[in-house]
Amino acid sequence: MKPPTSRAELVDVLQKARLQKGWSLRRAAGTAGVAHSTVQGWFDGRHLPTHALTSDFLNLAEALELIDGVEEREEWGGALGAIRGVPTPKEAPYVGLRPYSTADTALYFGRERAYSELVAACLRGDREGLITVIVIGDSGAGKSSLLAAGLVGGALGQGGPLEGLVPCWVEPADLPSFSPPEEPCLILVDQFEEAQKLPEEEQKAIFDALAGLPAHATVVVALTAEAFGFAMRDDRLARHLDTHVRVASLSEDEYRRIIEEPARLRGRPVTPALTDLLVYDMGLYGEPRPATVLPLLSSVLRRCWDAAGVTPSRPGTTCAPVGCGAPSTARPRTSTGRSTRNNAPLCSD
Repeated sequence: MKPPTSRAELVDVLQKARLQKGWSLRRAAGTAGVAHSTVQGWFDGRHLPTHALTSDFLNLAEALELIDGVEEREEWGGALGAIRGVPTPKEAPYVGLRPYSTADTALYFGRERAYSELVAACLRGDREGLITVIVIGDSGAGKSSLLAAGLVGGALGQGGPLEGLVPCWVEPADLPSFSPPEEPCLILVDQFEEAQKLPEEEQKAIFDALAGLPAHATVVVALTAEAFGFAMRDDRLARHLDTHVRVASLSEDEYRRIIEEPARLRGRPVTPALTDLLVYDMGLYGEPRPATVLPLLSSVLRRCWDAAGVTPSRPGTTCAPVGCGAPSTARPRTSTGRSTRNNAPLCSD
């Protein structure tokens, strides 16, 4: 919905949404992750969300179904700034610890190789019959993000290579009772490894349901590498494992894109020194594992974005580059392992 334009309107919208949900103020505070007194002040208009708590407030507004998608979050963030009477930088273009959703497609960078391979595997071309594609990677490596922000949000979008397919998200346990649409569809089964926890007869029903999907369907099954053996139990599914799409390690250039491109998209560049620092730290103990690094990297970048504040870095600018104001301890290594930089500033000139 459109954001409010005054403090009174904001209070009115918040109160109506809370009452419609049947929420107490305590539940609203728990959802926002802030103190009860803080939320009470928001709802009675005594004070507005501070810059530091804007993200928490927007999460609450989203949970109250006042905000839908990245664009509306930006509009609400700007509206809060207008109500405060001071400029507000756009919300951090990093998702933090959660996976990317279909609403985050514009901010999804760094997985172009896996995305291209997955799209190619899903394209029907001259093929007939059911298309089955397996996506494999470590837990937390980004399979869910690839399916949501990459495949559904990107490839199925307007002008995308898979435009026209109807997306259907199905839990593994729900496959036996799932009724596919009659039109060409893309069926997405994430976290297939969860089927291992079910009784054997239910597992068999899931495998049977996968094999029995209609000829006009394309099904993408995502599972962890540890569940590879489980998928091998069914010959019908196992024959697709040889051509699986792997969500694997990332190159340094891909990590740099993940760090820099979302901020560049929002008009606030990441300083080269901050990128160097993060890349160096990620490789400090060997090749970084995406499953471990990516959520933490995104969370750190959110903090850096918030810490950049709204203070101009020089006359004529509206906000500081991300990474300004702190000394760097990064020492990018040469092929011999020796450092090539010492105490580089995080602010670009």
